[in-house]
Amino acid sequence: MSNPLSRRDLLGWCGAGALGLAFLPALRRLAQAAPGPAARADRVLIINLAGGVRSSAAFHASSKRSHNPWGLLASGTTPFALGNLLDDPGPDGTYEFAPVAEGPRPHPAALDGVTLPRFRAMASAMSVLGTYAQERGDHLRARIEEPTGNATGAAPGILTRIGAGFAATSTATGAPAFHLAPAAQFGAALGGLTRHVPVSLAGIGSIPSAANALPAWNVATGNGFATDESMRDRLDAHAVAERHSVGKQVTETLSFHRRAARDIGARLANDDFALGNAARDEAALGTVSLGSAVPLTNGILKAIFHKGKPFGSQYDAYADNLALAVRLLQIGSPAVTLETPTFDFHSGEAEFGPPLYRYFARTWAALWWLLGRIPAGNGGTLLDRTLVVTMSDFGRDPGSEATGFNPGLGTDHGADHACFYLAHAVMGAGVRPNRLVGPVDTESYNATQSTTRYSPQQLLVTILDALGLDHLDEQWGLPGVGSPIQELWS
Repeated sequence: MSNPLSRRDLLGWCGAGALGLAFLPALRRLAQAAPGPAARADRVLIINLAGGVRSSAAFHASSKRSHNPWGLLASGTTPFALGNLLDDPGPDGTYEFAPVAEGPRPHPAALDGVTLPRFRAMASAMSVLGTYAQERGDHLRARIEEPTGNATGAAPGILTRIGAGFAATSTATGAPAFHLAPAAQFGAALGGLTRHVPVSLAGIGSIPSAANALPAWNVATGNGFATDESMRDRLDAHAVAERHSVGKQVTETLSFHRRAARDIGARLANDDFALGNAARDEAALGTVSLGSAVPLTNGILKAIFHKGKPFGSQYDAYADNLALAVRLLQIGSPAVTLETPTFDFHSGEAEFGPPLYRYFARTWAALWWLLGRIPAGNGGTLLDRTLVVTMSDFGRDPGSEATGFNPGLGTDHGADHACFYLAHAVMGAGVRPNRLVGPVDTESYNATQSTTRYSPQQLLVTILDALGLDHLDEQWGLPGVGSPIQELWS
């Protein structure tokens, strides 16, 4: 009480905290419209490489042992060097879905004979973007600053900005933004932006479907006893009318979220989102081109992302969330984030790092392959209309010259330039492939010596710009942090 909240702060924290439940805003009542003429995309998919990826050993890899003890991947003519720890040969050197002559079928019949690409085979179809910020050093700050552009925690996250921008410009695609349980602050919101925070899902277990396998998964977000929209509005109007001043505004926000939760909850309750129930593996949404157009079933989605998966529940969750993310993009969500298992290897990186890096590379290649085969309804594919980009906390310190690791066979983060440089994988939405944008000298990763240096805030601005949203708008944009990175397209 010695430091009382302002009225604006109270509204913000009531919205972002008390209302930060499983299903928050949906913008389904907004007018339906195509993205503006400047938009390169109508969707963005952000894969958060949790804990701090070792950029110096992955997408913009060094030949120095201290930065990259695994060596370089022979990836053809890519202008960015890739680390050998990204190679994804699979247990038998391939990712083919072999036809089954007899016995139990491990994958849907539609995938018989399909071979998924290896990462090294598709690497030239993506680009790499380097950003540099020397203010970071700890996870808490990074998980706030990377998705918000501000280190204080008082700024809205990128998904909130997208939701607010689409609402104001009436370019909503019929579904809200979603984040799949990231630790980073992608959905922060204060004050008037509170209603645009994304829907948070812990994974396929959070889907409010009666078809889900466990009763505990049935979160009560359906229509309930209110039989139609007008009845729900009357119930909410009564609740709002009973409040005044700050309480009235908080209740109005709560009312908005209640209505939105019912709407989107009803959609997610359909069988095509029952990814946790094997009995619903035949449920389909849209089609995928597998030589010819075939229904895109839950089973196909799960099989593609589980193929070649290392052992461990964290990989199961990541594979399932990738399948869920594709479904959310299909129903028109303008922004989805999901989180990988943690890359924060202060020890044990030598042993446990490669399986994670390799599986990320495999799923990235599978995502490129799959999105490029799903029609987007406008003559193109989901890959044509979706900007796909990685984020992370920061890079990692180099290890010793002798081993490339610290004494615990891991890496740390702190004051080295390699910590402040972060290489992002980027693809889709017309991004020019096979380019290195914002490079640094891989001997030191000291971007202060580079002719061109991009900030993490400029990546956020670029995402808004790609979606046709004015990044200079004071409500949802980021004025004053720099221009969009047009080099990704030019």
